[in-house]
Amino acid sequence: DNMCTVGLLGKLLDLCGRSRADEEAVSVVLQATLVLNSLCWGAEPRIIQMVVGCRGIPVLSSLLEADAPISHLALDCIWKVTNLQSPTPKRDFCRLLARASAA
Repeated sequence: DNMCTVGLLGKLLDLCGRSRADEEAVSVVLQATLVLNSLCWGAEPRIIQMVVGCRGIPVLSSLLEADAPISHLALDCIWKVTNLQSPTPKRDFCRLLARASAA
């Protein structure tokens, strides 16, 4: 929760969205994706909403194109976002995901 409050969530998503051109970059993206996955799975719904609000859907969508285990972790996060118990309908999250995948 503190990580999100001080603005580190945006930096974490920037690391997840980095180019995976070489082995070192893949390692950084994997570590950032692991942290993001632990935030999604160990968090209260408010933190997942912050991930979505900080452009997390396009980042997660781009991670689906990576090799395993990064794509598996991204899929786990997407599952958690789409099954979030919130006033926002599931179809809205799916629409954002489809729009991000088409871009």
